[in-house]
Amino acid sequence: MVDPPRSLDVAMATFHREERLLELMPLLLAQGETAADALGLEFDYRVLVVDNDPAGSARAAATTTGNPQVHYVVESNPGVANARNRALTEAAKTDILAFIDDDEVPHADWLTNLLSTHLEYGADLVAGPVYPILLEEPELWVKASGQYNEAHRSHLRTGEIITRAGTGNVLLDLRTVRRAGVSFDQRFGLTGGEDSVFTQQLADSGAKMVWCAEAVADHWVPAERATRTYVLERSYSLGNSGVRAEVYLASKGVDRVLTQVKWGVTCVGSVLKGATQALFGRATASLALQANGEMRAMGGLGGLAGLVGAIVTPYGTTNN
Repeated sequence: MVDPPRSLDVAMATFHREERLLELMPLLLAQGETAADALGLEFDYRVLVVDNDPAGSARAAATTTGNPQVHYVVESNPGVANARNRALTEAAKTDILAFIDDDEVPHADWLTNLLSTHLEYGADLVAGPVYPILLEEPELWVKASGQYNEAHRSHLRTGEIITRAGTGNVLLDLRTVRRAGVSFDQRFGLTGGEDSVFTQQLADSGAKMVWCAEAVADHWVPAERATRTYVLERSYSLGNSGVRAEVYLASKGVDRVLTQVKWGVTCVGSVLKGATQALFGRATASLALQANGEMRAMGGLGGLAGLVGAIVTPYGTTNN
């Protein structure tokens, strides 16, 4: 058990998603009262919106309710790492900070479950599942790939220890974060992978990180992301940022060299296995085998590109 928070912020970085914000803001504002009532707690509550558009295009949508619990700021420096670091700065006096993405919808008891798990397990970080919700019928290839069939880590049970987490659905004890002295690395701000680096560094500092299966958020998947082209580009990008993060987190010297060799072999294996699987899928008319093989091969290619210094920047113009 840990002491209940005196203050709690829910933070969201946003970029050009004004229509979604109009739907999302009332839901986020309700989360604080719901959690306080369900758990019998009292804490100061804010919804912190960090607009990564220098023009401040999200201001009207974020503040439309006129609720004083909304704290809106503009972070003009591009990249998700800068936006999330701005949230940490704005929450400098806050005990607990929960992150959610601007293309997600939290379930009504989302914050309640994150906070109750934090209190029950004495956790410094609590992460929950994000379930994809397709807004339109996807291409057959995407259906067969299983890319949007379930949430990442949906097999985990509440209270299980984790060492890394995404920041689309996560609660942080900022008292622990401040003691650890960690923040989001700007070198990954336009590429992704900043959340893996941040949470691994937090775990390395001794922070306790657990899963909460009941803290569910749904992720809107628009039509333009339900295509073979997008999924393969995403596989390449994730492979690229993932390997770069692994190398960055390795100790300098021999350990880093061994990490590079390890991931080089792994990525080459992924390319070869993926290509073989894709060809076999075509030969046997199995779209599932073909799609999964192509994704595996693209992830391996992205990882190899990262090892030789090539950087993919999917967040160069938008915060996906």
